[in-house]
Amino acid sequence: MPTRFKAHPKRNALVVTAIAMAALYGRTLVFDFTHTDDSTMIVENAATLSHLANLPAMFTRPLSIGFGRNEPYYRPLLTTTIMLDMAWGDLWPPAYHLDNLLLHIVAVFLVWILLTQLGFSSWWATLGTALFATHPGLTEAVVWILGRNDPLMAVGAFGSAWAFFRYLEARRWPYLVAHAVLGLGALLSRENAVALPVLLAGYLLLVAPPDDKRIAWRLGAAWGVVVALFGALWFSALGGQQVAGILPRIFQLLVNAPVLLMQVGKLILPLWLSPLAVKPDTPVWPGGLALVAAAAGICFLHGRDRRLFVWGLAWTVFFLLPTLLVTDDLISEPRIYVPAFGVVLCVITAARAALASASQRTVGAASALALLVLVFFSVRAWSYADDFAGAEAFTAAAVAASPHSALAHLNRGTVLHQAGRLDEAEAHYRTSLELDPNRLVAHNNLAIIYLRRGELSAAEAAIREELVRNPDYDKAHYNLGLILTAEGRPDEAVPELEQAIVINSANLDALAQLVNYYNARGDPKRVEQYLTRMQSLGVRLMPAQEGVASPAQ
Repeated sequence: MPTRFKAHPKRNALVVTAIAMAALYGRTLVFDFTHTDDSTMIVENAATLSHLANLPAMFTRPLSIGFGRNEPYYRPLLTTTIMLDMAWGDLWPPAYHLDNLLLHIVAVFLVWILLTQLGFSSWWATLGTALFATHPGLTEAVVWILGRNDPLMAVGAFGSAWAFFRYLEARRWPYLVAHAVLGLGALLSRENAVALPVLLAGYLLLVAPPDDKRIAWRLGAAWGVVVALFGALWFSALGGQQVAGILPRIFQLLVNAPVLLMQVGKLILPLWLSPLAVKPDTPVWPGGLALVAAAAGICFLHGRDRRLFVWGLAWTVFFLLPTLLVTDDLISEPRIYVPAFGVVLCVITAARAALASASQRTVGAASALALLVLVFFSVRAWSYADDFAGAEAFTAAAVAASPHSALAHLNRGTVLHQAGRLDEAEAHYRTSLELDPNRLVAHNNLAIIYLRRGELSAAEAAIREELVRNPDYDKAHYNLGLILTAEGRPDEAVPELEQAIVINSANLDALAQLVNYYNARGDPKRVEQYLTRMQSLGVRLMPAQEGVASPAQ
């Protein structure tokens, strides 16, 4: 090996990582939006997200992806990266996919650094990094635009852990500051990064030498500041009502315990993957197999290897536990992105110990097996990425892999609806409501089909069903206004249209419809009022159209 290559292992690891990831995922740069959450958050909120002056406000509100609701999540860095992508790429999908790929490359490189910091040789660190980089269970986090939330958290969490280990080595305060700042970045990406300080404290107690335990108070003080700052921002953005709504979900931990096994199972045996995985279509037994493997590892290993193995298990479990608070039937695969590092750590720790005194033949067989696994991972990841190429591929794959997902059928119906295949779309909407009678947006979209067919009474009944379940959905109020207008009741339509713009001041269709209404009534003052509001959003008067909602994920 050339001396120059040896002299710059980190630089060369980054180069190799970038080339490998470009080869595996580079083609996803030409993928389209999937017309689920990505379209709802990015395309439909372009008027707000396209102005960087609105960026500070993203740190004072909960995540909003439309459909008349704010999610009980605080993800300002996700919104920030979307706004930065839009600043240079507008609504060009490759701009957003490039950001996802770059985040994955950085996260993978940080995995290599962390493994070397934990004492693994370059060979073992490279193997562990390759397993992480090619794991098909992490594909959705890389190739689906809004899946970036977890690679974004990974960059913060892995970077914070890097600074933590550097501080243990050098005892220099800049590393402590970097550790705290990057930890805050992880929290601002996803709330379950709160597991990080607990895990690093566990490392000090379980794995680190005794001398390192003496600085625990400094790390505790740094994290006290970070958690206090994040807590103030989080509580301010969500408000007491949202926070109170989260607290009862603690009881869901026991109810959702099988989901933990399903998520771990996807890491151990990534065969049952789906863009919209749900409990009825995801087996539990691979997670049970993982439990047996974990118990065997604890019994087989000794000394520091055993402690490191246990810490890897804790990394996986502690990062997954918070996701159980918000899990219903949906098993979001991007959530396993950061926990995957713990599984990789366990695998290479056990493999290194098992091969420490093995014969050359055994080492060769193990190397061949590792190569086969990496080839399988790469082929599976390449194939699975195709499911995210666009709306047609995404929704068809989701229904095929998760036939019991109400959301998958809703998404599929929407794509068929927009393609003009109304009978097929209606069938999927009805299946969605059979699986989940409270599925948001399904009644709204059925109402649009009935409106286009001229079945006005059925359209009104369906849209009112939507508003019972989703009263703050601006498009439903707008569509009710259209239906009432079509029924010859324009005066009753006006309050619905006005309510739509109260909920969403950037609802251009509702503003345009109000302009048309007051123009027909000969009220130039009101026409000018709504035209001015439209012009402030950078648009001109346009014909109003009923909107087919992009369904939520």
